[in-house]
Order: sequence, then structure tokens, then C-alpha cells
Amino acid sequence: MLNASLGKTLSVKCQYKAGYHNYVKYWCKGSDWGSCTYVVKTDGTEEENRVGRTVIKDNHTELEFTVRMETITKEDAGIYWCAIEKYASDLNWKVNITVTIELPPTSMTTTGSISTTSTFPTETTQRSPNKDVDLIILLPVLLGLLILILGGTTLLMWKLKKKKVTKNSKVSPSSDQATDGTEVAYTTVIPTRSFAPKSQVSENTEKVDYASFRFSTLNDQPIYANA
Repeated sequence: MLNASLGKTLSVKCQYKAGYHNYVKYWCKGSDWGSCTYVVKTDGTEEENRVGRTVIKDNHTELEFTVRMETITKEDAGIYWCAIEKYASDLNWKVNITVTIELPPTSMTTTGSISTTSTFPTETTQRSPNKDVDLIILLPVLLGLLILILGGTTLLMWKLKKKKVTKNSKVSPSSDQATDGTEVAYTTVIPTRSFAPKSQVSENTEKVDYASFRFSTLNDQPIYANA
């Protein structure tokens, strides 16, 4: 079985034994040899003959004739026969051709006695991203984050320290300081009596000592006067 690529050219070589070089060779199509249809044939010489897209050429030196099918279509698929006309019965070789769609540019057609299409699997190589480039981009980002963290920590510590210093600088009012307002200076008035002898009661009247006082402002000393 030969595999032909759609739109390409397929060459089939049919070999024969010595003594048949001057015989007519032909190429026919049909599943049954007895009813196959002629496609193209030689005239017993090495001259190339063409019918449509099919060409046949005999080589008497190599003892082979070549059939070339050009611009393969889907309708070209089927059973063909390499044949030599001779008396009594013709010589023939059965050839089964299939047509496949070629996936360019991965197909290659070789020409020979058996023509095949070799399709190589495609290999896709994906280049990995450059790790050095990623590292260069990542380093500034990490450095920026580190600076933000350090800056935030430093600012927070400075604020806490400032708050503590401000709190300690406040002085509590002393218990021995005087409060605002007026301080009253006062004294106790104690009346005193002098007792004279009975003989003098009638002569002397009772003597009373008085102490006068006044309100004073802050830092003033009380002033005493005897009346």
C-alpha cells in the first residue's frame, strides 16, 4: 500500500525481467484486473507519455518503467495495476494507493519504487523566562518594602518615646503650695479681768483687754493692735 499526500506528486516504479523492454507498458485503475481502466501507456520505446496529470516513462537499461501522478487529489485513491502487454495474457502487479492530507511543513515525499510520506512529529521548544531578568525586577520591589517597614517601625518608636517624655515632664502640684484665693489670718480674743482688792472695787472700774484683727491677703502677716 502506498500513501500519497494530497496535492503532491507520487512516483511508482514497476520493474520487469529482461526480454520485455520493447513491450508496451501501461497503468490502469480498478479493483478488478479484468475490468480495470487504462490511465496511460507507453508505445514500446523510452519516450515519455502523458495523459492529464499522469506520466509514464520506460527505462530499458534499468528494466523498469515509472508512473508519475502529479497534484494528487482524493479521487486518485484506489487500486491500480502495473501491466505489460504480451501475447496470451498480460503481466500485472497490484498497487493500492491511499490519499492523506499533508500537514505542512512537516511532510516529505520520497520518490522510488515504493513512495511513502514520512511525517515527523513537531517539536515545540518553549524558552523559559530569563531568571536573571526576573531577579533584577524583584530586588527593587523587595528593597522598597523593607524600607517602608523600617521607616514605619522607626516612626512608631519615635512617637512612643516623645509621648513618654512629654508625660514625664509634667510636674504634679506640691502639697505645700498655697491654693489660689484669700488666706484669713485670725486670732482669739481672750478677755482678761483684773481683780482689785475689795477696798478698791469701789474706786476702780473693770479693765478689759481687747485685740483687734483684720483680714489679710496672701503673704501678709497678721497685725495686732491693743485697744
